[in-house]
Amino acid sequence: MTATSTERLATARDFHVQGQLDRAEPLYREIIEADPENGEAWHLLGVLMLQKGQGADAESYLSRAVRLKPTEAKYYNNLSSAQKLCGKLAEAEQSLRQAIEMDPGFADGHVNLGNLLSEAERYDEAILSLRAALEQYPEIAELHLNLGHALFQLGRLEDAKPSCLKALELKPDLGAAQNVLGGIYAGLDQLPEAIAAYEKALKAEAGTITTHLNLGLIYRTQRNTEAAEASYRKALTMEPENVDVLVGLASVLMEAGRKNDAIETFKQALVIDPENGDAKHMVAALTGETTETAPEAYVKSLFDFYAPNFDQDLAERLQYKIPFQMREVVDQYLADQEPATTPDFTCLLDQGCGTGMVGEAFQNCTDEMIGLDLAPKMIAAATQKDIYSELHEIELTDYLAGALSAERKFDIVTAADVFIYVGKLDDLFATTAKRLQTGALYVFSVENSNSADFVLRNSGRYAQSRAYIEKLADTNGFSIEVAEPAKIRKHGNEFMPGTIYILKYA
Repeated sequence: MTATSTERLATARDFHVQGQLDRAEPLYREIIEADPENGEAWHLLGVLMLQKGQGADAESYLSRAVRLKPTEAKYYNNLSSAQKLCGKLAEAEQSLRQAIEMDPGFADGHVNLGNLLSEAERYDEAILSLRAALEQYPEIAELHLNLGHALFQLGRLEDAKPSCLKALELKPDLGAAQNVLGGIYAGLDQLPEAIAAYEKALKAEAGTITTHLNLGLIYRTQRNTEAAEASYRKALTMEPENVDVLVGLASVLMEAGRKNDAIETFKQALVIDPENGDAKHMVAALTGETTETAPEAYVKSLFDFYAPNFDQDLAERLQYKIPFQMREVVDQYLADQEPATTPDFTCLLDQGCGTGMVGEAFQNCTDEMIGLDLAPKMIAAATQKDIYSELHEIELTDYLAGALSAERKFDIVTAADVFIYVGKLDDLFATTAKRLQTGALYVFSVENSNSADFVLRNSGRYAQSRAYIEKLADTNGFSIEVAEPAKIRKHGNEFMPGTIYILKYA
C-alpha cells in the first residue's frame, strides 16, 4: 500500500466514523479501483453497506475481504452480520465460528454467536458460547445479560437471575437487563420485584410493548384493573393493532364491569384476527350467544394466566373447595352402600387436573392417578406436588380416544369445575364411558342451568341443567347415584350454585 492510499483510506475512515457515508463510500471505491488487493478497503466498504442495509453488497465485499485476509477475525464477524441480513443463518453461524477459530478470545464473535443461537432458540448452545466469552471478558455487561436471557428462555430462572443482576452491577442503566429480570421475577411469582424491574426498564427507555403487556398481566393477577388498563393502553400507543394487547385490555374492561367497552374492544381484535379464540369466545359470552365449547387456545391461555396464584386465589378470594367436597360426597356415598365400603380404587383419571387439587383430595384412595390438562403451566404446578403417576398436556377426548389410554380401564373419573369450559358434553361422556370398568364412578361438578341443556354465561363459563345430565347419563349407560347441591365458588358477594354428581357406569 502506498503512502497516498494509506492517507486516503484514513480520510475515508474518518468520514465513515463521523457518519458521512456518502463521502466515505466513493473514496473506498477509488482505493479499491487503484488497489484491488486492499483487504481493509473491501472490509470497510462492506461495513458501510451493512450500515446502509444493503445486505447482498455487504456480503459480496466482505467475502472479498475475507479471501484477501483470511486470518482477520473481525472480517468474519462482519461477514456474518451481512449473511444474517440476507437470511443466510447457517452461513452466518459458520462465519462466526471461523472468527472464533481465528481468535478464540474474540469477544464480539462469542457475543454474536450466542445471540444467533438464541434467536434460533438453540439456547443450550448459546449458553456455551456466552460462557466462553465471559471467561475472556467477565466485565462485559451485555454478555451477562445475554447469558441471563438464554437461561430465562430455558426456564432456568434461578440460574438466570444472578446473570442479569451482574449485568446491572456492571452497567446500572442497562434497561434490557431490567426487562429480562422482570420476566424472571414474574416467573418466580415475585410480582412486586417484577413490577419494579419493568418500571426501571421503562425509565431507562428500554421498555418494549412486551414490557407493558407483562405489566398488564401482573396487574390483572393482582386485581388492579386501573393499573392494568393503563399498561395495556400504553402498549396500544406503540402497536394499535396488536391483538394480544386488545384482548388483554378487553379482559380488564370486562373484569372492571365495563361490559360494552369490553365487547367493543374484543370486536376490534376480531377485525384484525377473525379467528382469535379468546375474542370469539368472550364476544359470544357477553352478547348472549351460546357456543358448544370454549376454544382450546382460550382455555389454555386462561389457565396459564391464573396458574401462578391459582390455589391461593381459589381458596382465599373465591372460597373454592369443590375437589374436597367431591371427596366427601364420594366417601358418604360409599358409606351408604350395602355393605358399606371404603375408598379403594385402582386407577383414577382426573379430567382437567389443573394444579392438582383433586389429586390432593383423592390421593389416599387410589393406587394410581392420571391427570389431564390443556395448560402447560397447570401441568407444571401439578408436577411439583408429586401426586400423579402420570400427567398429560392434552385435550380430554383426544386422550380418551387415543393411544395413551388404549386398553386402559378406569374405576373412577373426576372432573372438578371442568365442564364450565366445555358446554356440550355429549362427546366427552361417550368417550369417557368407553374407558370405564363396570361399576366405575364418574364424579364431577357443574354450574346449574335452570333452562337450556347448557348455556354460556357472561363470565365466559358454561352451566348445565339437571335434565341434560340425566339425558347424558341415560344415553351412555350411567345411573345417577348422587346429585348434591354445592356452592361452586364465590361470585361477587354470593356463591355460584352448582351440583356435585356421582354417576355409576353399568
